[in-house]
Amino acid sequence: MAKVDKNNELLKQHIANQLKSARIKAGLTQYTFADLLGVDRTTIAKYENGKAIPSLISLPAICKTLHISADELLNIS
Repeated sequence: MAKVDKNNELLKQHIANQLKSARIKAGLTQYTFADLLGVDRTTIAKYENGKAIPSLISLPAICKTLHISADELLNIS
């Protein structure tokens, strides 16, 4: 069970890093990005701090807005 927990934490951190990096590269503030997704800025902050992960339903909008693939966001090779 500990290995699964560690892998989950690593994935969460990867998603957090990818989201923040892609958002900055796209020239978006947390406020603007949140507005485009229809969520509160604190939700974006939680994603970027690894405190929460985006839902599966929100992934297409996130990827389209940030011009990244879901594979890139989720570290799928």
